[in-house]
Amino acid sequence: MRVAWKDELFVKDGRNIQATLHAQNLWDQVREPLILLTEAVNHFSSIANLIKRSDLICVTPISAVAAEIIAGEIAATKPPIEIMPQQISAIWHKRQDTDQGLIWLQEHVKRIISRIVESETAQVMQSLCKHNPSMCK
Repeated sequence: MRVAWKDELFVKDGRNIQATLHAQNLWDQVREPLILLTEAVNHFSSIANLIKRSDLICVTPISAVAAEIIAGEIAATKPPIEIMPQQISAIWHKRQDTDQGLIWLQEHVKRIISRIVESETAQVMQSLCKHNPSMCK
């Protein structure tokens, strides 16, 4: 027994959810461009130029597009769901755990990256609030 959900893309079929013919046709239209896009974009640093030249949307770290948002070259908004921040890791051999030089370097890099991220985030939020005050309530 198929039950419609008031959804053009999926129907419930017993315990399963099935894509409608409409959804399958949409997927057929976007599958090849998406494959080409994933081959072309393999790093966050290439996102800003791609977004500026197209009508695509993406979810990306602020640092990948901060300059373009601040300059008003691309539009931005907060995602509709909370996204957990990404963790950045440094990896070294266990025998270097007590290396004072490495510990100093680790803390120094962490401090620099934290300052940059905080500064970029503040500038982006200021720019976004200026153009869309409802985002900052």
